[in-house]
Formats: sequence, C-alpha cells, structure tokens
Amino acid sequence: MDLLIKIFGFALIVVGALIVFFAKVIVKKTNLADKQKIKIEQIDEEKYKELQQYKAIALVKSIGAFIFFPGMILILIVFR
Repeated sequence: MDLLIKIFGFALIVVGALIVFFAKVIVKKTNLADKQKIKIEQIDEEKYKELQQYKAIALVKSIGAFIFFPGMILILIVFR
C-alpha cells in the first residue's frame, strides 16, 4: 500500500511540475489568453493582449500548483 501511495504522490508531483513548467506552451496551444477578460478601461491593444497572456499563464500555473502540492504532502506523509 505504501508503494502505491508513493507512486501516486510522485505522479502528482511530476504532472503538476510539468504543467507549471509548460504553462506558456499550454496557453498558446489552447488559446486560453483570448478567453481572459480584463476590466481596465483605458489601455492600448498591445498591453491588453499582454495582460491577457499573463493572466492565462498565472491561471495555468496555479492549476499546476494545486496538482503538485497534494503530491508533495503525500510524499511527506509516507516518507515520515
């Protein structure tokens, strides 16, 4: 049972880390930046696109972190 939990924990860590590492690629492939809405009234188009990109990357990185941290907690508990 411990081996299964260790494997699952390491899998979560690897998947979460890969999502965080490849966040920019994921955003470009899925066109996630175009779906982001920003509530700023006076801004030029170039800055708006840049802010959409940053917001989408931060969203993907936070999802990766939410996958990574439970794996880390599992590993800390099992190897204690």
